[in-house]
Amino acid sequence: LACTDVTGFGLIGHLAELCRGSNGARVRIDLNDVPMLQGALRLASMGVVSSLHPENLRARRAVANHAEGIDAGAAYELLYDPQTAGGLL
Repeated sequence: LACTDVTGFGLIGHLAELCRGSNGARVRIDLNDVPMLQGALRLASMGVVSSLHPENLRARRAVANHAEGIDAGAAYELLYDPQTAGGLL
């Protein structure tokens, strides 16, 4: 059993850490099921991201289908956003 607060590393960063700590567990994310603020989607689609976003993108190496995610646009980019509500995962 593992738990983390989803804050500075974004959803993808925290999921990657949990998977590494769980002997290689895998996770499938359906972007349609991830709640996102419309304002955040609009800003991300304009290229406005947090100053920590580029650093958080390092976690993309843990994403098996990263190329597909890029095609998903702003919603995928927000999975790396560090400005989350801090809920538990």
